Amino acid sequence: MDMVQTKRQGLFERMRMTVRRATKAMFPAPVREYRMLSESDYFRLQAILSKGLKEIGSAEARHARRMRQLLKRGFLFACKRIPYSVVTMNSQVQLRSLRGTRFAVTLVYPQDADKKQRKISVLSPLGMSLLGRAAGQSLSRNLVIEKVLYQPEIAGDFHL
Repeated sequence: MDMVQTKRQGLFERMRMTVRRATKAMFPAPVREYRMLSESDYFRLQAILSKGLKEIGSAEARHARRMRQLLKRGFLFACKRIPYSVVTMNSQVQLRSLRGTRFAVTLVYPQDADKKQRKISVLSPLGMSLLGRAAGQSLSRNLVIEKVLYQPEIAGDFHL
């Protein structure tokens, strides 16, 4: 009887941990840190969120609440005054994994997202992690922003 109870408890513990992981994936943690945002990015993202997200896929619509929190807690900078090392919309960023693998991604608005071209939607979990962070900051335990390869504000491309 003791062995059966032990196996049953182990099974229940594994099930509980699986449910906990799934819940965390479905409901991401609230944004705790402050981010640096350009005014143009802020207002464009507010417009996307206020439209009701009808043009956006349902997977990205789930992350709208977290994006609203991120925008509320962001420090706004004039486009010409945002630091060059900060990830803004349409920035191309080089990321480095814990294993040392380097790859470049571009942070884009949802309608421009394309995984094949490594254009990451700002409403995806990775996109929200990138927005407003600076080179050298960690996105997770195994992913770091190595450098910002291109930032539209520094290049003077305010139309993007």
